[in-house]
Amino acid sequence: MTACGRCSNPSGPVTVTKAAEAQPYRALWLTWFLVSLAMLAVVSGIFVNERQMRFAEADQRLETQMGYLAHVLGTELTGGDFEQARVQLEAWGRLSADTRKVQLVAANGFVLADFERDLAAARTHAMRRDIAFSYRNTATLYVEESLEPVYASVAHLGWQLLAGMMLVESIALVLMFQFSRFRRQVRLTELEYQRRLEAQQALERMATLDALTGLPNRYLLDQQLAQRVAEAQRFGRGFAVMFVDLDNFKTINDSYGHEVGDELLKCVTGRIQGCLRAYDMLARFGGDEFVVLLVNMTEPDDVERIAEKIIDALSPRLRIADRELFVSASIGISLFPGDADSPGELLRKADAAMYTSKEAGRNCHRFYSDSMNATLARHHQIETLLRQALDSGEQLRLVYQPQVDLASGEISSCEALLRWLSPLGEISPAEFIPVAKQSALMKSLQAWVIDEALRQRAAWHKRGIDTLRVDINIAGGKPLMRDVFERIDRGLKQYGLDYRHIGIELTEHALIEASDSLIAALTHLRERGGLVSLDDFGTGFSSLSHLKTLPVDVLKIDRTFIRDLPAGQMDSAIVKAVIAMGKSMGRRVVAEGVETQAQCDYVRQAGCDLAQGFLFHPPLEAEQAFELLSGGRIANSG
Repeated sequence: MTACGRCSNPSGPVTVTKAAEAQPYRALWLTWFLVSLAMLAVVSGIFVNERQMRFAEADQRLETQMGYLAHVLGTELTGGDFEQARVQLEAWGRLSADTRKVQLVAANGFVLADFERDLAAARTHAMRRDIAFSYRNTATLYVEESLEPVYASVAHLGWQLLAGMMLVESIALVLMFQFSRFRRQVRLTELEYQRRLEAQQALERMATLDALTGLPNRYLLDQQLAQRVAEAQRFGRGFAVMFVDLDNFKTINDSYGHEVGDELLKCVTGRIQGCLRAYDMLARFGGDEFVVLLVNMTEPDDVERIAEKIIDALSPRLRIADRELFVSASIGISLFPGDADSPGELLRKADAAMYTSKEAGRNCHRFYSDSMNATLARHHQIETLLRQALDSGEQLRLVYQPQVDLASGEISSCEALLRWLSPLGEISPAEFIPVAKQSALMKSLQAWVIDEALRQRAAWHKRGIDTLRVDINIAGGKPLMRDVFERIDRGLKQYGLDYRHIGIELTEHALIEASDSLIAALTHLRERGGLVSLDDFGTGFSSLSHLKTLPVDVLKIDRTFIRDLPAGQMDSAIVKAVIAMGKSMGRRVVAEGVETQAQCDYVRQAGCDLAQGFLFHPPLEAEQAFELLSGGRIANSG
């Protein structure tokens, strides 16, 4: 920090003579001179020693090479193969660019082999060695090599040492210059220290609060939770811990930007705080997660009322940046001392209860119970069995549910649905698909579904069914998408199918988070004749501006909106709006889960193009589907 005119010495001005100011500099210069001399002596010693070592290594290396070459040539000469000895010697000479001359001379002066390279200006070193190759005959091996690489490396070392010494000298000069500045600023040290101390105290206060919401952060939460546990144990009290996680916050954050997401978190903070007592604690755990400490509250009914109050407070719409947003929360609750008696266990069990509330449909709360451990064990068991099923390929199968054209009554396509008959019995996809996504089995499972669907479509094609399309559900996220399209392309080529024989179904969440590469892949699939459907439409957070740019051919209305038709007024309005929106954008619309004639009549009159459900056909085994399709049967659409 620089000096300021407002800062003054509280004890009055200090008078320092020029001689007193110069004395430290004279001592410093003397020290610098002596250190420089010592450094020069050390560097010189290092240079001389290293130079001697490198020349000694060069001599040692030449002696080793001489020994090896003498052994090779001696073997050839002993066998009487002089020509091969000459070839070996010349090859050895050409092997190294540093070899100037290699010569083998018999005892009588006859030159058996000679190799010489034009290195006239080079500084060299040479060695001779006698080779006995018979009882009377000997030959002298002469090898001369250039020392220029050694001289170059020694020179390079010298420059390096010199540069290092100059660098140290430069640093010393800089330090001396800085010392003069330090002397001028030393009088401000006390005031500067005081200011920094105050700033540090302010930072410590800020370190315990979340910068965005102003709530206690995780550091302060851990402290407060440990303190509450100690107090509760001492005075025999109880309290509750709530783990609050916002549903689909990531989708909102990615769709509208981080600024909107930050404003949303601030609004949510205010609404949750309005549901708590003055001495309760709300902390931001991280991201879209909050933790609530409810002190002196052990009755589940009281805690439940607070949880429901929070959920109700978050349900009204929020208006942020001219956008209307809706947010909900999943809440997990653990109680002290009933569920746990340590801070870490209380948070862990509240977190486990929160995930259970998400699995229950979100926008709800759950108390921790020991059965949740059984749920985790069930998940692990399913993961193990699913891995075994993928390895064997015997327990998994696909069934096919037709989609019916409401205008003609004809079957337009079949959706491939995954089924698993495990050793535990039939397990619903709603249970094992989430486990696959969490355990990195989704890639293998998705690959199996694609391969099996294409194999079955090829089998039908060979049996005369040419125009039917098979729709494949793609459940993977971004990391799996590239593998999906590569596998589809390979499978179509392998089975001799066209893109018109297949379609893919993606969820809103997958398309909202779609990257440019995914959009390009979907566009490529459509251009080659494939069809893309947006599955479970209406359950996500699609914005119309985003939807109109997506490469989608079909919108599939989720079955939750069809279930209460035609009596449900809200569902009726949503279904009509989706159909009208799809028509206006040139998309076809499919109604999923049509089970009654009244539902069928309603969606058809509303302008829906296609329908799928038990009213027409349940999911069929492959052979049953073939019999239906080959018989030319028309679904009874009324």
